[in-house]
Amino acid sequence: MPGMPSVKQVASKTMRKSKLTPEQQAQMKEHAEHHSPEHIKMMLDMMLDGASFEEAHKAAQKAAGK
Repeated sequence: MPGMPSVKQVASKTMRKSKLTPEQQAQMKEHAEHHSPEHIKMMLDMMLDGASFEEAHKAAQKAAGK
């Protein structure tokens, strides 16, 4: 049906990690004091998709800057 998400779209959203670990939450809270909201948002999205803190930080530095 038009307008309905495909099974593939629903499955990918379901497989996305639901939240950060307590350690990641603490890291992000401290990290947010030194970086822009855009940087933090990009990192958060990447980490929820499975990237490590370091991977997300490097990518966000390149794309969004500090």
